[in-house]
Amino acid sequence: MSTIYDVAHEAKVSIATVSYVINNKNRVSPETAERVREAMRRLNYQPKTAARALARGHTNTIALVAPLDIYGYQMSLITVMNAIGHTLATTDYRLFIHPTLNRPEAWMELEADVLGKQMDGVILMHVQMQDPRVELLRRSKMPFVMIGRCADNTGLYYVDTDIEATARLAVEYLCGLGHRRIALLGERREAGVAVRLVTGYRQGMEHCGLEIRDDYIVHVAGTPAATSQAAIALFSLPDRPSAVFATSDAAVLGVMNATRILGLRIPRDIAIIGYAESPLYPFLEPPCSVAFEGVADLGRLAAEMLVSLLHGQEPAQPQILVPPRLIVRASTEA
Repeated sequence: MSTIYDVAHEAKVSIATVSYVINNKNRVSPETAERVREAMRRLNYQPKTAARALARGHTNTIALVAPLDIYGYQMSLITVMNAIGHTLATTDYRLFIHPTLNRPEAWMELEADVLGKQMDGVILMHVQMQDPRVELLRRSKMPFVMIGRCADNTGLYYVDTDIEATARLAVEYLCGLGHRRIALLGERREAGVAVRLVTGYRQGMEHCGLEIRDDYIVHVAGTPAATSQAAIALFSLPDRPSAVFATSDAAVLGVMNATRILGLRIPRDIAIIGYAESPLYPFLEPPCSVAFEGVADLGRLAAEMLVSLLHGQEPAQPQILVPPRLIVRASTEA
């Protein structure tokens, strides 16, 4: 049986373009639309899912939307997805994972599915400070909740970590252990979380009266290999940091690998604290401390909030910041 992917390949267009044609949206040229329809005829493709959704007016499906490239080394996402799934298991709604490619027009894939009524609501992750997906969902009138925040969140529903408070807690905890040279190592991304982590790190350093050095704030591509190389360069400085706030799983793994390569001991030579709890951290050697424990709360609260909206009820708290909670393990204290 042919799929929408087969049609897109046959017509040499994107999946979003095929969806526009199926739903009679005037977003493509007549020539392209006819090429898509011809491909559908040749493949005997019948858009049954879209037709059923349009006929019933609902799908009992909630889509979790996030860029595909964040899934690689972020085990905390599994915790979020499990929490959403468990929460929805007690309702009539089921979870659909909707990864999007990391390219400028990726929001069009979401637009096509929203216009085609492929889901009843959306949980949006990896939210950017200025995010075109947010305006798209707002215009569509489709209920949605963000895990994360934009620059302007007026009238929006979200659940997020109190990111600045979490970064401050990490820095102040390390400072309390006697560390004076504290670095931040994270991933180079456009999401609001990356911006707010640096803001909170700077606030924590200022509160502790510590020098903020540009060469101690390092952002690299999100793989352990890339963060390992960055950490090696950081630890090779004449006045290397004595502690690192590693803001992702890849950063934690990269820092630990760098210490092994350089013969440094954790936590005696380099202390490491992660940002958000990961299923990996208790089993690393040494186990890794974290500043934010409530990852599952993000998924649970976002799902509960969206279900309330889908039932026509205003959530008791439309905007929630989950406070940090420190978990101390051997990566910071022997």
